[in-house]
This record gives sequence, C-alpha cells and structure tokens, in this order.
Amino acid sequence: MPHELSYESNGHGVVVTMSGDARGSDLLEAVRAMYAGDTEHKLRYQIVDFSLAGDFDVDEHVLRKIAMLDQAASLNSPRQVVAMIGTDDFFKGAQ
Repeated sequence: MPHELSYESNGHGVVVTMSGDARGSDLLEAVRAMYAGDTEHKLRYQIVDFSLAGDFDVDEHVLRKIAMLDQAASLNSPRQVVAMIGTDDFFKGAQ
C-alpha cells in the first residue's frame, strides 16, 4: 500500500494518506516514516486517511508495534491526537 505524508501547521500536524490494499507492513512503514520526520517532536495531531485504500489486512502484532511507537512519541507530545478516516465498510473489513 503506497502512502503519502504531508506535514501541516509548521510541523505540528501530519496527514498520512494510504491508498491501495492496506497491509500491516505498509501501515507500520508509514508510521515509522511519520515519526522519523518529526525530529523536533512538534507533532500534535495525525490524520490517517484510508478513503483511497482497498482491503485492510493488519494483524494484532503490527497494531501492537504501532501502539508502542505511538506510546513512545507521547512522551514528547503527550496531547497528540490521532484521527482515522475511511468508510464504514473499510473499517468493518467488508469488500
């Protein structure tokens, strides 16, 4: 799944746009790239947009890794907010 990162508000926000089929490794790669780009620890919000994504195949192991990355980032940005965008069918796993 290709992803695109777009930083906004002088680096305080990022929009992660996912497209194609969502695999765990792709989502993890996007999250790692997002945090790697936040070298000054200014990130206050993330918008993860799945509206262009197809199938969603992410296992518990990958979700735990992403949660650990988010937890580590929260030490520097404790009020960071994450919003996920997508259709109901996408998040329910319907095809």
